[in-house]
Amino acid sequence: MNGYALSHAQKRIWYTQRKYGDSPLFNIGGFIRIEGDADLCLLKEAINAVASRHDALRLRCAESAHEVYQYTVSDAIAVETIDLAGERDPEQALTDLCAQVFKAPFIMNGQPLYYFAVIRVGASVSGYLVKLHHIIADGWSMKLLTEQITACYASMIRKRPYNPEKAPSYLDYVKDEIDYVNSDACMRDRCFWADMFTPLPEVVIQAPANLDGNRVSYIPDDELAVRIQQFIKDHTVSLNDLFVFLYILYAYKRYGQDDCVLGTPLLGRSGKTGRRTIGTYTNPLPFRYRVRRKTTLMEMLADVAHSLRRSYKHQRYPYNLIQTDLQLRQNGIEKLYDVCVNCYNTVLPLSLGEMPVKNQEFYSGQQEYGLQIIIRQWDNVGFQLDYDYQTSKYTSGDIGRLHAQFMNLLRFVLQNGDQNVCDCMLVNQEEFELYTNVYNRTACTYTQKTMPVLFKEMSRLKPDAVALSRRDESMTYGALGAAVDRAACYLRNAGVRKGTLVLTIPDYDC
Repeated sequence: MNGYALSHAQKRIWYTQRKYGDSPLFNIGGFIRIEGDADLCLLKEAINAVASRHDALRLRCAESAHEVYQYTVSDAIAVETIDLAGERDPEQALTDLCAQVFKAPFIMNGQPLYYFAVIRVGASVSGYLVKLHHIIADGWSMKLLTEQITACYASMIRKRPYNPEKAPSYLDYVKDEIDYVNSDACMRDRCFWADMFTPLPEVVIQAPANLDGNRVSYIPDDELAVRIQQFIKDHTVSLNDLFVFLYILYAYKRYGQDDCVLGTPLLGRSGKTGRRTIGTYTNPLPFRYRVRRKTTLMEMLADVAHSLRRSYKHQRYPYNLIQTDLQLRQNGIEKLYDVCVNCYNTVLPLSLGEMPVKNQEFYSGQQEYGLQIIIRQWDNVGFQLDYDYQTSKYTSGDIGRLHAQFMNLLRFVLQNGDQNVCDCMLVNQEEFELYTNVYNRTACTYTQKTMPVLFKEMSRLKPDAVALSRRDESMTYGALGAAVDRAACYLRNAGVRKGTLVLTIPDYDC
C-alpha cells in the first residue's frame, strides 16, 4: 500500500476535525431531488461509474506515529438503496433521513469518507443523497460530481456509451503542491502575507463554548437582485468584492472597527486540469483592510476590489502556513478572523434524463467560525443569503438585525456611492426618524433648584438609596449627607469662609 502526504488544505481539515472529535463539522453535500420516477438501478450504476473514476473519492486516511497519510483503495463505491414510498409521510421521512445522515460524523481512520444513497420518495419523486467529508471534496467537487452523474445517467437511459475523458488525479495536485512549497514563488507569496500582517492586528476572538450552529436564510426581492447585478457590472467589480466591502463597512459602522480581518474561501484551482479534478482545494484567504473614513464609498469599493486582486495573486500559499509563520499561538491569538464571506455562483444541472431536478444543500449543524455569510446564485435565479452562525455567540434575533442593517447599508451604497464612508447609515430613513425624533424626544421642564438643595431633598426622601459606589463599596444618600454636614461643620470651625481656598483637610475622618 502506497502512502501519500496530505495537501495543506487536507492537513488543516484533519487537525481541526481531530480537535473537535466526533463532529459533523466538515460534512458537505445534499439531496438531488428528481421530479419523476427515475430508474434507481440505473442511477445507482451511474453514481458508481462516475465516483469510481476519481481517486479522491477512494481515499482513506490513517495516522501512524503522529504522522498522517492517505492512500487509495480499489473497492467499488457503495451506494445504498432506500425506499420511503411506503412511509406514512414520505416527505417527512426524507427530511428526517437527511438530517440524521448529515449530523452523523465520519470515522476518519481507514474508513470511506463518502456516503451515497438512491432514494424513492413516491411514485413521482425520487433522487440521490450525497455526503462527503470536506477532506476529500469541496464545493466545486460537488458541482463536477453532479454534472457527471447527470451526463452518465442520460447516456445510460439512452443506451449510449459513457466515455468521458480520463479524470485527473488529486494525488498529482498533492505532489505539485510539495514542489510549490520548495519554490521561489512560494517564498514571494510568504513575504506578501508577512507584510500584510506586520504588525499583527489587535485580534480578540473568544473560543466558542461549542460548535453548535444554525442557518438563517433570506432571499432579497427580484428588484434588488437586478440592481445588484447592474451595479457590479457598472463598477467592474465581482459579487464577492461587493459583499466583502459591505461587511468591512458594516464592521466599521457597527463596531467602530477600522482595521478589519475576515476570511474569504477561494476556489484554489488554476488551469483546466484543476477545474476538472475532484478533491479539496479550498484555501481560506485572510483579508485585512484598514478603513479611511473620509474616502467615498465608491473609492473604498474600488480599493477593496484592487486589494483583493493583489491577494489573489498569492492565494496559493496555504493558510495554515500563514498561521505558523505569524506565530499566532505564541502571540496569544487563537485565529486571525472569525467571520467569513463566501460567494457561490455555481450553476448545477436543472434536469436529469429530462426530469426536473432541484439541488438541496444540507447544513451539518456545526460551525467552525462565529459567522459565515454565504451569497448564493444557484440555478441562475436571484440571490440567497445564508447566515451560518455559532449559537453560543449569536441569537436568531442578532442575525435578523444584522441582515436588516446589512441590507440597509447595501441600499445606501447603491444609491449614494459618492458619499463619504463616515456618512453612510445602517438604518433606513424611517428608522432614522424614529431614533432621532421619537426615541430622542426627551424635552422636559427642569426645576430652578440648586444642586445642594436637590441633594438635601434626596437625602430626606430616599436616605437608603445608593448615592455613590465603587467596586464593592457604596454609600447611601443619608450617609453621604451626614458626612457632608460633618465636613462643613469642621471647615467652619477651622475658620473657612466664602472664597477661602482649601487644598486639604488635615487629620479629618468623615
